[in-house]
Amino acid sequence: MDGTKLEIEKGTPVFIPNYSLQNDHQYFSNPDVFDPERFSEENIACRPQYSYLPFGEGPRICIGMRFAFTQIKLGIAIILLKYRIVSCEQTPKKVHLNKLGIFSSTMEKLMVKIEKCLDT
Repeated sequence: MDGTKLEIEKGTPVFIPNYSLQNDHQYFSNPDVFDPERFSEENIACRPQYSYLPFGEGPRICIGMRFAFTQIKLGIAIILLKYRIVSCEQTPKKVHLNKLGIFSSTMEKLMVKIEKCLDT
């Protein structure tokens, strides 16, 4: 790390707390707010390269990254062609994320209403 004399012995497992990085006000303004513009080319250029690591980085980046993105996009497209996802009475007004897990997940159930589109 720049400016430190920390040495990590070869073979030592290292855990990078993605949640902490991706919710740091130093890198992301209003990290608790959904903001797709956060990932615009202009905003990406304004923060350190490794402040967002959904699949890792470098030679050990997850080999399934491209496959995962393709599957996610296809799945969302198919669902949104046939259904609308809307909030309901059970939808929490504020979502609390589990900060201790490796993957982002909510602390409570995230209830939504799924309505079939009439034109499909």
